[in-house]
Amino acid sequence: MKYAEEGLDQLDRALAALGPEQEKAQLRGVPMGLEARLTAANTFLRLPDAIFHRRAQAKKLVAELQKHPALPGAPAGIRTAVEAAAAEAAKP
Repeated sequence: MKYAEEGLDQLDRALAALGPEQEKAQLRGVPMGLEARLTAANTFLRLPDAIFHRRAQAKKLVAELQKHPALPGAPAGIRTAVEAAAAEAAKP
């Protein structure tokens, strides 16, 4: 549990540090901010919510991803990953 909590703390810090510069900087044709949010959302969606209480945060991140201005121009794999995250977030 300690390592899981430390990893979640690191994700929280990374998300809090996102700013305009990360939306301009790209990695593999994708803004770093989009990639960071997608990684965090996917991680949070796969955690048991009864223990970690991250599902609401994951849903919020997925909603942000779906509205991200760079998403339509992102590589197909990223768009597909966002769609898959949205499908997972929609599950009860």
